[in-house]
Amino acid sequence: MAMDQTGVGARLQVLVVDDAPEDRMLLREQLSAHDVTVLEAASGRSALDLLATCHVDLVIADLAMPGMDGVELARQLAAVQPGIGFAVTTGRHPSVIRPVLMMAEAYGLRVAGALAKPVSAEELRRVVAGSIG
Repeated sequence: MAMDQTGVGARLQVLVVDDAPEDRMLLREQLSAHDVTVLEAASGRSALDLLATCHVDLVIADLAMPGMDGVELARQLAAVQPGIGFAVTTGRHPSVIRPVLMMAEAYGLRVAGALAKPVSAEELRRVVAGSIG
């Protein structure tokens, strides 16, 4: 995989899962600046449906979504694509992040990190770069 000058892999495919359209748009814009192909899903169920038909390198999922939250999505992702890269976004208190990442790792996902909302471009770059290295 080629690397651009930011250290993020060119042609990396990232699935952004968030029920808030404005949050998906922000992540899409930031990721697109690094030659990353971005797919989007508005729910955990939509994400799983999309992953049944395509490959992605990294899933970035909001923790707090109606229906299937980010924790349940992580559990189901591990069942269908073990080893896939996984990161979470949240506007919740940072104390909830570590246990979620530990669970995702225990499920067999390749944990890339966590992003506090609003997501900064530098933190996103760090998480995406970490997902390929």
